[in-house]
Amino acid sequence: GALASMAGGLIGFSKYKKIDYKIGVKGSLFACVGAYIGSSLLLLIPVDLAKKFIAIIMIFLLCFSFLKKKSISINFQISIFKKVIGYFLFFITGCVSGAFGGQGILLVYTLTLFFGMDLITAAGTRAVISLCITVMALIVYFKADTICWSYGVVDAIASLIGTYFGAI
Repeated sequence: GALASMAGGLIGFSKYKKIDYKIGVKGSLFACVGAYIGSSLLLLIPVDLAKKFIAIIMIFLLCFSFLKKKSISINFQISIFKKVIGYFLFFITGCVSGAFGGQGILLVYTLTLFFGMDLITAAGTRAVISLCITVMALIVYFKADTICWSYGVVDAIASLIGTYFGAI
């Protein structure tokens, strides 16, 4: 489902040229390594502990989503140091997202704060990185035979339609 959601957003944002592919592709490399590590580690954690981690991550992401969007669209000088931190955060986001999902808000904040993007371009560029995170995690979970395909297909169709229309 997440794969279709990311693909739909990517198609929609690409249509309006609201994606910075240079940063998106570089960020994807760091995020994919993180996604591989995060999804692989999740398979090693007992289910009860994983549920607790998911609850904590969801509360964290909920709190993060209440930050005012205007507070992150600050125009400032982008330095090499800020970009290094940004790429490291792509890796961390990949780790968390490969295991638990929820990369959208984390990536948008990273792209606006550390790469100086406006919110629309950050959302579009996020779609590139999120797609790569999702593909990497999907590969790991596919190899472990942990995917419920009947739910996934229905979720994929609904997500693809919703994110495409949400992006245009």
